[in-house]
Amino acid sequence: MIVKRAITLVAAFFLAGCSASLKAPHMAPEREWNTIAISSTIERLDVGDGEVCPIIEPDTLVIFSDKASSSDDGATLDVDGIKLKVGSTFETSDLKPLEGGYDCGGNHYDSAVHVVFKGVTLLEAH
Repeated sequence: MIVKRAITLVAAFFLAGCSASLKAPHMAPEREWNTIAISSTIERLDVGDGEVCPIIEPDTLVIFSDKASSSDDGATLDVDGIKLKVGSTFETSDLKPLEGGYDCGGNHYDSAVHVVFKGVTLLEAH
């Protein structure tokens, strides 16, 4: 009985691991900030250590206030239902530079910004 239960648990954990998607870093939105709109383009999606790291120009990691994830191949980033891929142009609230950069996917990005409020609008689909 114990062996059967252990095998069932191992199988459940294995299946859960197979269906998991990559997570992207996110932070809580700011309470107060300038309300301006910023347009950005996804230059690349770096993948490592179970995370997808969205990069905008010039080599800047962008961290959304919305929860974001990607499929296992890291080809498309889903930010609260908005699908972004390399070349996608999107609009967000202002971007706050993060002093000291940010770690994502096993790498440190010296240049990193936080989208200060929730909400992403796809401007141009590629």
